[in-house]
Amino acid sequence: MTQPRVVILQNYYTPYRAALFTELRTKNLHLRVIYYQIPENEGRKWRPAEDLPYESARVPSRQFRKLALFTVPKALFADADTVILLDDNPSSLSMALLALRCRLHGVRRLLWVEHIPDSFKSRAKRLYQNLCSRMLLMLSDATICFSQMSAAYVRALDRTIPINPMVQATPEPNQLSPRTPGEPIRRFGYLGSEGPRKNVDTLIRAFSSLADPNLELHLAGFNGHSDDPRVHWHGYVDGDARERFFAGIDILVLPSQADPWGLVINEALQRGCLAIASNRCGSSELVAMIDERLVTGTEQNEIATTLAYARTLDRGTVIRLHARACAAMTGYSIEAAATAMHDAIARGHRPALAPLAT
Repeated sequence: MTQPRVVILQNYYTPYRAALFTELRTKNLHLRVIYYQIPENEGRKWRPAEDLPYESARVPSRQFRKLALFTVPKALFADADTVILLDDNPSSLSMALLALRCRLHGVRRLLWVEHIPDSFKSRAKRLYQNLCSRMLLMLSDATICFSQMSAAYVRALDRTIPINPMVQATPEPNQLSPRTPGEPIRRFGYLGSEGPRKNVDTLIRAFSSLADPNLELHLAGFNGHSDDPRVHWHGYVDGDARERFFAGIDILVLPSQADPWGLVINEALQRGCLAIASNRCGSSELVAMIDERLVTGTEQNEIATTLAYARTLDRGTVIRLHARACAAMTGYSIEAAATAMHDAIARGHRPALAPLAT
């Protein structure tokens, strides 16, 4: 049987997506991933792995203000059965042109969507994003949505386009640090950037409002200052330093004003931490599966209330929540993500294409 040929557009290489594509490649299909930027464009330090089991190519792009303009040679997509386009604001115009070309060549088009309803953006940015998304939805046959929030975003713009649910996933860590079961929640952590969207200043103020001298807040990803001696800064962490950071906290907090998902939540849960996420993060759906009371609002008093709740959890409750976290994460593994994407690719294929093996 001829393997279905699938092309996936990505802005740049990430190890998380590489793990997904590597697993997807085992699903009886031929896979080609096309990048139009490099990790350094977004301040990332990743280097593409060698000897990947799927094809990859990078097409040149030009930056015009915030637009990423590129074109894909016909040879890279015309032989495909399905092309998975990316709803990425900087590249929307180029994606739309590619979608039109794919349509002319009879190539099925899926749209990869991670956008969420986002009141944090300015009205002008929301208008631009919605217009671009509408255009791409009109040019696509179906969508792949990476959270319930993403599905809500799509459905608000298009009531009829098929939505294929997808899960966010990160690779399992190579080695887990030992933890004592049922340890009380005393060490809070945040790992990420410091931009206003991430709401870190509010997290620090919320933490400092708690009077317990035994509490700690560990911040990684950047350096800063706080007058509270219980706040500890770790700077940029990667590799072993990143693992030490997770080993040194009990619960990860993601207080973002808007976040399409927040893969750091997955990473924390995989490493035996619990997690708190704001109700404006896509990953709040995962946190709610463990304990709805660990989903917080974004205001200082709301975050403080959630931190205070977490610190009161007794040993038995912590053990039960860790068990729920382990159960929940089985649905967010790389294998589960690859199966979900495989199903989206297989569902509704053009009649001339043989179904994928299961």
